[in-house]
Amino acid sequence: MRNIKIILGPLLLATSGAANADWQYTKWGMTPAQVALASKGTASVGKGRPDEEYKGTEIGAIGTYVSGNYKFNVTFHFANGKLVDVRLKLIEGGQYALRNDLMGLYGKPFYDSERLGLTTWHDAEKNNRVDLLMIGAKYTTLEYRPLRNESASGL
Repeated sequence: MRNIKIILGPLLLATSGAANADWQYTKWGMTPAQVALASKGTASVGKGRPDEEYKGTEIGAIGTYVSGNYKFNVTFHFANGKLVDVRLKLIEGGQYALRNDLMGLYGKPFYDSERLGLTTWHDAEKNNRVDLLMIGAKYTTLEYRPLRNESASGL
């Protein structure tokens, strides 16, 4: 049991973030400049690569993120100038260890397909949908986006 605490420790500390943060130091709806400022130097306003954009969003900030043994390249996606998605591409650390740490943090997944390499959690407390995509042994991304947006008014 002690080994699990050691492995999960850095990830749990890293995900606690600032008070009321939606993903780490960000809040959904921030501008690129606000994200860069909140990152304390780990992200900057920037466009990233066009192939990283999707679903009508634009990359407005880019950076790196380190949590325990994991290092990621991060792209911050914006719609109408507001933060709507954070994508992390794993560049250091084991993908299966990351998956296990996320299972320890978020519990049983909302969706889990080994065939597709996709695991999804719903973190209602922080209003996050968390998607882990593992393709082969070398490509792993982690995506955070809001479960609910400002216009969610129900039926």
